[in-house]
Amino acid sequence: KSNAPWHYLILSLFTTGIVSIQLLLLVYGFLPDFYNGLTGHDHIMVRLLGSILHTGITEELCKILPVLFYFYKFKQNANPKHAILIGIFSGLGFAAFENLDYTERVAQNSVAMGYRAGESGVMIGALAAQVNVMLRALSLVFLHAVWTGIFSYFVTVGVTFKSRLIALFVVGLTVSSVMHGFYNWFHSVQGTLSALVCAFAFMLLYSYLTKLDQMLLSKKEISE
Repeated sequence: KSNAPWHYLILSLFTTGIVSIQLLLLVYGFLPDFYNGLTGHDHIMVRLLGSILHTGITEELCKILPVLFYFYKFKQNANPKHAILIGIFSGLGFAAFENLDYTERVAQNSVAMGYRAGESGVMIGALAAQVNVMLRALSLVFLHAVWTGIFSYFVTVGVTFKSRLIALFVVGLTVSSVMHGFYNWFHSVQGTLSALVCAFAFMLLYSYLTKLDQMLLSKKEISE
C-alpha cells in the first residue's frame, strides 16, 4: 500500500489535457492527408484500420507521455503503481479536455443544421449533440483512462523488471490502440457493440493490475 502522489496525478491530468492535446493537433498538421482521412473513408474496413492506426496510435502515444516523464525523472526509484495511476489520470485529462472541444463542435453543427434545414435541422442537430456528449461523458472518459492504464502497465513492467522494455512498449501501444480503434469503429457501425469494448478493456486492466501485484510480491520475496 502506498499513498497516491496527488500533485503528480493532477499535473498529469492537466498537462495531457492542455499541452499534449495541442501537441497532438500540431502533429496531425504534419501527417499526410490520406493518413488523416482514413477514419472517414467510405470503406468500412479502411475506417477500422484508420481508427487503429491513426486515432488509436496517435492518441495513446500522446497520453503515455507523463508516464515516460515520471520514469525518466525517478528512474529506479519510481513506484510502479504510481506510474499506472499517472497514466490513468493522463487518460482522464485527455478525455475531459477533448470532450470540451467536441461539445463546442456539435453545438456549432446544430446551429449549421438549423440554418440549412430550419426547425427539423435544429431538432436533429440537438439530438445528435445530446447523444454525442452523453456518450463521451459516460463511456469515453472512463475508457481513455483504462486504455492508458493498460499501456502504462506494459511500460511499468518493462522498466520495473528491466526486461524487454521496447518490446513491451510496442505491445502496450498495440493493445491499447486496437481496443481504442475497435471502440470507435463499433460505434460508427452499431453503438451497442462498443459496450463490449468497455467491459473487455476494464476486465483486462483489472487482470493486469492483479498480475502486477503478484509480480511485485514475487520480486520482494526474492530480494528478501
